[in-house]
Amino acid sequence: MNERSLLDTGFRALLDAAPDATVVIDSLGKVVALNHEVERLLGWSEEELLGQPMNRLIPPRFHRTLDTPPVFNQGPPEKQPKGTRVSLFARRRDGSEFPVEIHQGPLGPGPDSLVLVTLRDLTEWRRAQESLFREKEQAVITLESIGDAVVTTDTAGRMMYLNPMAERLTGWRTSEALGLPASTILTFISDTTRELIESTVGRCLQEGRAVDLAEGVLLRRRDGTEVAIGDSAAPIRDRNGATTGVVLVFHDVTEKRRVSHKLSHEAAHDALTSLVNRAEFERRLTRALADTAYGAVGEHALCYLDLDRFKVINDSCGHEAGDELLR
Repeated sequence: MNERSLLDTGFRALLDAAPDATVVIDSLGKVVALNHEVERLLGWSEEELLGQPMNRLIPPRFHRTLDTPPVFNQGPPEKQPKGTRVSLFARRRDGSEFPVEIHQGPLGPGPDSLVLVTLRDLTEWRRAQESLFREKEQAVITLESIGDAVVTTDTAGRMMYLNPMAERLTGWRTSEALGLPASTILTFISDTTRELIESTVGRCLQEGRAVDLAEGVLLRRRDGTEVAIGDSAAPIRDRNGATTGVVLVFHDVTEKRRVSHKLSHEAAHDALTSLVNRAEFERRLTRALADTAYGAVGEHALCYLDLDRFKVINDSCGHEAGDELLR
């Protein structure tokens, strides 16, 4: 297509209908036609651009890219390239710049054929990409800063990520654990029976819902030491609701469990003698009587001890001596 046929075929109407800024250049790289979107987006008028080199629309640092035009129209038509695409910056009339994707393609066969150049504004696309990057970066920072251990797996239960707290509690680095089965990294055992407990990752994947770890569970770390933990696992789902993996959150409950055991012991035992208190004695006696009533095998004995004249010890030697005698 040459300049005359460009005008004769009404191609200009099609040019103005294009949603992207579009320029037609000749074999020397000079502008022979442009649409209204070029004027709106770049601020140049048609009179200012006609006959001017195309690189006027591009910052000088990118001129070398456009000064090396694609090789078209060599060889048979079926082997000719459809065009070239490159991302760089365009320059407005006021000197400001913005990101664009430039596509160049021939308008016909022959070495003198005109070239159609489209400039697609990437400003919104790049803003969206930067926003996604910031969100991802913020998510990573959050995961690495929280006090709980966070682990993610794929749908096969293979490790994908451990945050720093998870690395500290398990003794595994992410680079070492990546791709290993969750059961290798997270070995759970019962605090009472010492038997292995099924990982919540497997249960979560099997049941397709959030699950919590039972009480009294220990995590066996990489070095063989153990730590009391509490955890919960939940499926990771994509926008279509399909499960893509599991996120496991757990934390060290050693101190919490110690305090709980202490409070439980204090509630059932006398502070002075460490013997069971009256409430605990009555609970155990009630249970023993119930076992006997239901025919449970076993015998029970009740011993009663009375300390005569104990008040004399308190009155003559003081309560400290009385307490020592009771102990």
